[in-house]
Amino acid sequence: MIACSSGPEERADSYEWMDDFVEVHRLDYEEADQRLKELAQTAPSEARAREAQFERARLALRADHIETARSRFEAIWEERTDDAPASRALYELGRIAAEHDGDEAEARRLLHKTIAETPPWVGAEFALQFLIRQEVGAGRAAQLADDLGAMAAELEDDRMAAQLYLERGLLLDEELGQPNEALKSYRSAFGRCKECSATDEAIFQMGKIYTRHQSWQAAIDSFAIIARRTSRSFFVGTYNSHRAADARYEAGMVEFLFRQDYDAAARHFKKYVKTFPNHRETDDAAWHLVQIERLRGSDRSYRRALERFVEDYPYSSLVDDARQQLADLS
Repeated sequence: MIACSSGPEERADSYEWMDDFVEVHRLDYEEADQRLKELAQTAPSEARAREAQFERARLALRADHIETARSRFEAIWEERTDDAPASRALYELGRIAAEHDGDEAEARRLLHKTIAETPPWVGAEFALQFLIRQEVGAGRAAQLADDLGAMAAELEDDRMAAQLYLERGLLLDEELGQPNEALKSYRSAFGRCKECSATDEAIFQMGKIYTRHQSWQAAIDSFAIIARRTSRSFFVGTYNSHRAADARYEAGMVEFLFRQDYDAAARHFKKYVKTFPNHRETDDAAWHLVQIERLRGSDRSYRRALERFVEDYPYSSLVDDARQQLADLS
């Protein structure tokens, strides 16, 4: 016989507890604080109890009871439980050090610790983004780039390491003007986690750098890697990399504008329109197909392309141009 993890009564208790947890946010501070304390004591599981404890600490922080919040976050972290509340508690301690204590060194230490010790929990991501804002704002982008590289090399979590290499690459390219070093960092992201969203972004950024430096084939090769990251499954539906559409479009633009390979550009834009029919730039891609027919020099094909565009994209901002160009052909 297989034992169930929870029966109907336990599940009902859990739902009732969650309803009470949600209702806490309607109360004033004193009532909410007491109610969260009770919810932590009566939680249906240890995980729920820690959620209530974390929310109680955040409640104190929002009420500007800094020392109370600090002690509560410290208690959550010191339990050394590998979970989201611990990760977020350590991150919040870093924020308190930065925003309330003005202790940059302690804030940096705590944020580094969160990034190094708490992946894959969300506090590590929060800490990374907060650290970047703090350090770049203070003019320490170069030191931060070094720190991110060192942390990434030591991290066991491949996804977080890839994220650090991505952020390091962005710093090197956008803040420090070192695109070649950025490319190395992006390649390191790929080396750590080939299927991560951070790596998709890193490869896309490589394509943008190659485009700026007129390395057309390298740009197209980079964009093509991400553009192919689409799939359709009976079980999970359609999956696309978050940069797949952008990469397909950029590859088409490189072929169209810079290499003037209209056949290759048309293949990319047709694939874009077919794969991403509702994307924000679908009508732009279709319009480029119209212009490719114009450049090929066949008035008949150009007219057909314009007519298709007017029919398929009646609400596009470009449809008036299409109608005018049709009129000019008459």
